[in-house]
Amino acid sequence: TFVSLDCGRDIEYKKKSSFLMTQPFVMKSTNGQLENPDNVIFLGDQKGRKSFLGNFASSTQGIKTGEDDRYKRTFWELSSKTAEWVWYQSTTSSVSEFGGLEHFLYWGENGNHLARKQGMSAWVKKGIAVSQMSSLPCCAYIGGAFDSNMTAITVKQDADLSALHGFALSGALSKAVREFDQSLKPTNSSFEKVLFEKEEWKSYYTENYPKGLPEPFSDIPTQWIFHGHP
Repeated sequence: TFVSLDCGRDIEYKKKSSFLMTQPFVMKSTNGQLENPDNVIFLGDQKGRKSFLGNFASSTQGIKTGEDDRYKRTFWELSSKTAEWVWYQSTTSSVSEFGGLEHFLYWGENGNHLARKQGMSAWVKKGIAVSQMSSLPCCAYIGGAFDSNMTAITVKQDADLSALHGFALSGALSKAVREFDQSLKPTNSSFEKVLFEKEEWKSYYTENYPKGLPEPFSDIPTQWIFHGHP
C-alpha cells in the first residue's frame, strides 16, 4: 500500500499547505494500481471497477496544419464553400451539446500540404469532442475534420454512443481525466484510461435526453450550425 492525498489542480499553493495539514490521507493498493491501463495511478474511489472507456471508444488526435494563418479560415470569411475547403471542428470554451464549429480548412489536393494529416480514422463516426484545455469542456463530435487542440472520442459500437454522450456532457468525463492527468494538455491516450460505467451513463442519458440529442443547431451566429431565426 501507499499513502495518497490529492491536493487538486486548482488550489493555490498556500491553500495546499493547509490542505496537507487538515485533510485525511488515503491508503491505496499498489497491486490495484498495476491493473490500470499503463499503470496509471487513480487516487479516487475505484470501488472495484475495472471497466475503462478505452474498452468501448477510441480517442484520436486531430490535424496539425503547420500554417494555420494560411490554411485555416472562419467560415464567414468565404462567400461560399467549394470542394477545396472542408468543415473544421475545433475547441469550445464550455460544455455544450454543440460547439467549436467556426472554421474551414483548406484541403486542396487531398490535404497533402498539411504538416500532419491525421485523425481521418474518426471521420464520419459518432462521438464526443473534448477540448484539450484546462477544464476539458466537451461537446458532440460531428464526424468531420478536426484540429489537434481537441480529441475526438468515437465509439466502437453505435449502441454505446448514448452512454458516451451522457458521460461527457454531464462533465464527469473531464473530472475523471483530471483525477490522474493534471497536465496542461492531457495526451489523447489519457481519455481512454478513465473508469467508465456504461450502463450507469446510458441511464443518465435516457433520463436527461429522453428524445436524444437534437439535430446540430446553435443560437450563436459564429457557429456554422446557427439556425438564423430571430
